[in-house]
Amino acid sequence: MSIPSRLIRLGSKRLTPAGFSCSGTRTRAVGRKKQSLASLAAYVAALSLLTGSIDECFARTPESLRLLRGEVILAVEQRQTGERFLKAKILIHAPLEVVWHAVRNERDPDLEWSRIAKQISQTEAIVEEKFKPLPLIGPVRCLRRVVEAPYQRIDYILVSSDHFRALEGGWLLTPTEDGNSVILELSSHVELDRWVPRFALERIGLRKLEQRLHRIRKTVETSNP
Repeated sequence: MSIPSRLIRLGSKRLTPAGFSCSGTRTRAVGRKKQSLASLAAYVAALSLLTGSIDECFARTPESLRLLRGEVILAVEQRQTGERFLKAKILIHAPLEVVWHAVRNERDPDLEWSRIAKQISQTEAIVEEKFKPLPLIGPVRCLRRVVEAPYQRIDYILVSSDHFRALEGGWLLTPTEDGNSVILELSSHVELDRWVPRFALERIGLRKLEQRLHRIRKTVETSNP
């Protein structure tokens, strides 16, 4: 999903909502003067006092507007195979090259250590990792196959583990039309060798994805104002 470059201009008055609904009430922006993002947020906040919660209103606004507001969009995708992938998406105001290097340098805070066990090619490797003691399962070791498509995506899949039955996911980078920003998406699918309540596993997982995206954005936008 690409955000039109005209929507990235937060300081201008070029952002106009086409209409959204909250608790069954539909509103339409009419007139020649276009609203800024700030005025849109204020309008929705006022409307929500009458029709529902602010979170509910914004959850129903177009995804591009939510990204522009600085939100991390969280979702759970169930595939036809039955696997459930946790997904998180954020907008980062920095060039693609800067975001790409930030993603490659990002380290999972749950890892105790990580090393390349086998370099298959310049863009593919087998990585050995040891996780710090994780909730409900304790310390974990695993081998993952990591494949890079430079400046586009990084994917990983489980090779072997003492506690993970599945560990799959990756990073997806989508530049905006003007090339000044990037939509960064992180996905993850995890299965353990023991029963854990699904809602607990997914809640913890989504929170970790959100924290990682926030951390990358803060690092990138601080070093690239």
